[in-house]
Amino acid sequence: MNGISNTDGVAFVFAASDSYSSGADYKFTFNNAGSEVVYTATGKTITQGTNAIIGLKIASSNFAVIDYTITKVSTTNGSFVTQKNSSDVTTANYNDVITVVATPNSSYEVEKVKWKKSSDSDWTDITSSKSFTMPAENVEVSVSFSGIKVTGISLNKTSITRGIGGSGETLTATVTPTNALNKSVTWSSSNTGVATVDSGGKVTVVAAGTATITATAADGSGKTATCSVTVLNGVEFTYNSATYVMSTDETSATWADANTWCTSKGSGWELPSKEVLLAIYNQKSTLNSALSACSGTQLGTGLYWSSTEYISNLAYGVYFYNGSVGNGAKSHSNSVRAVRAL
Repeated sequence: MNGISNTDGVAFVFAASDSYSSGADYKFTFNNAGSEVVYTATGKTITQGTNAIIGLKIASSNFAVIDYTITKVSTTNGSFVTQKNSSDVTTANYNDVITVVATPNSSYEVEKVKWKKSSDSDWTDITSSKSFTMPAENVEVSVSFSGIKVTGISLNKTSITRGIGGSGETLTATVTPTNALNKSVTWSSSNTGVATVDSGGKVTVVAAGTATITATAADGSGKTATCSVTVLNGVEFTYNSATYVMSTDETSATWADANTWCTSKGSGWELPSKEVLLAIYNQKSTLNSALSACSGTQLGTGLYWSSTEYISNLAYGVYFYNGSVGNGAKSHSNSVRAVRAL
């Protein structure tokens, strides 16, 4: 069947082989650029040679445009609507532009937006544009949401220096963004023989050496932060609210050689002042217990050199059998311990 039309109506020409009834009513269904329109009208049939012509006079009010359904696939952790011209819709016409407006729950974000014709099995990803043009059939729209991932971790300290037997320190991890779904971290040590860390970030020193403590995001994002731990070969003590480390070993030397021996241990190591040496004596029992635990040399009872000079050829020292302060000739050999402030 062929069709011709003008502004007054439409005519359909049937070939002689087509089946039609002269003078009958016909219902015609058109596909208007993909939008199905249906009308019924009485046609006038005439015979023209071997063809029959049905002419119809049709007003535009006889046409009805079909709306197509937009089905929203159920989702979790958020909600979404489909809009046409900023108004929520669940039906639309052919060629309408449909926009998907998604609202994630707290700590979630849009993962994927997609649509498909209801008759199709393949989905089209529109996560970037979040819009599509309506076809001449029903459609389905789906939105998925995922938890916001950690993008970074920072620690309250990036390095720790302690002595053997010290109280250790507790690391605190701060994750970004603040609305990440899972802000917890797991802790690990690269060398548990030097330092361990518990699930709360508390670092416990074990022995002299170095280790790296790592905080890893628990949400699978792979984000990490690290803190380097150095455990000095010394035991901790306090003086005037400050923490110091005393060497686990000692030597006997002249005053000048005592200073050299202490500084040779590395940056920050020195011969203790008279006041610091008295603090060591006052904590002697605790320090000897710590030295015993790490196989260090016990503190003795003799005179220990301090860095405090008395006169040009004499320097102060502390007798460790009773804690009294004395002085000795710098040329004499006495006991020596090195210290370092933390």
